[in-house]
Amino acid sequence: MSRIHFSLIAIVVLLFSLGCQEQASETQKDAGQEASAGLSNEQVVQAIESHIQSGLDSDGLYAIEDAQDGSTRNLKLDYVHTSAHEVEDGSYYACADMVDGESTLDLDFYVVEQEGETKVSKVVIHKVDGVAREVVSNKQ
Repeated sequence: MSRIHFSLIAIVVLLFSLGCQEQASETQKDAGQEASAGLSNEQVVQAIESHIQSGLDSDGLYAIEDAQDGSTRNLKLDYVHTSAHEVEDGSYYACADMVDGESTLDLDFYVVEQEGETKVSKVVIHKVDGVAREVVSNKQ
């Protein structure tokens, strides 16, 4: 009985260590995609913050059409994540957490550099209340 128990513990430890290695590998891959060669994290975050600020209505809310249900979401900025990631097409994205009433939305803001200017090219509602959506883009 003790050999079986020991074997089960060994299997659990092995599976756990394999999962940690996979997660570490994904983290290293993601870290390698951070904005570095082109735009800096700061440039991407600044472009997103400027885009949000310029889109605020008189109540200080940022409106975006929800492509999934066609409604307009009026959002209040919670914060912009400070980690930007490069996309294959040469653009960058960073996330921002925004609040719509009692719902929390994770928006992905895609940023490009055109003619020396850094600007947001599209916005995607990535998650609502922590639940990921299919990637559906909203042109802004």
